[in-house]
Amino acid sequence: MERHRQVVIGIDLAKKVDRTCIAVTEQLGREFVCGDLGRLPQGLDYGAQARRIGRTYHQTVAVVAAANEKDARRARGGFFRAPYMNPPAEVDAAASVWCVIDASGVGEAVIDGVREYCGIPESHVLGIQITGGVSHKFRLGDKNGSVSKQFLISQLRRLTGFDPPLLKLPRGSEAKALRQELEVFEFNITDTAHPQWGARQGQHDDMIIALALSTLPGALPVYHGGSESYIDRTLVTNRIED
Repeated sequence: MERHRQVVIGIDLAKKVDRTCIAVTEQLGREFVCGDLGRLPQGLDYGAQARRIGRTYHQTVAVVAAANEKDARRARGGFFRAPYMNPPAEVDAAASVWCVIDASGVGEAVIDGVREYCGIPESHVLGIQITGGVSHKFRLGDKNGSVSKQFLISQLRRLTGFDPPLLKLPRGSEAKALRQELEVFEFNITDTAHPQWGARQGQHDDMIIALALSTLPGALPVYHGGSESYIDRTLVTNRIED
């Protein structure tokens, strides 16, 4: 039987001295598997960042297409279909890959470039404004949405708080850097009595935000008649090239 795949590419865009960070994650049942995590080089202009994001998207589509074809060859039964009767593998795969991009700060300029030049379906690029407070309003398929940083991080902490965690991370130097970010990421109460999540002074949280964005759409449970259910997903991995 063919598996339905959905991959979310979470992108935290560079601000000041940070580097743009990209996380590629897919859901497997209740679990999430981050297939890849990486940073883009410093100093890229908006156009260069948009092109790198487009490259990552199309690489991910290619990986999903190959995985779908492999599943199709393994499937038994069903009606015979000649290869020419099927749409190109990339067409089906493209419907399974989404970009969720931090639209705060310089984000809108980069997102405009992604939508205009990268060949990604417009409905598969979701710009997210990260706000204060606790509310959220977003849906895959919309062009824009918003989520409070508190809600965004609380969803990520929910996935990492189980034993074993519901979120699996890749290995390598970038994953090690992520763990270091998590160690210095903390919760504070501001002078105006507002709760606030953030990295300690002088530290970064770009990987944390990218990872949280990549898990956000699937981390929300779907409720049916008072019960909680999750859509089945399957692991796909990808590489991000510097």
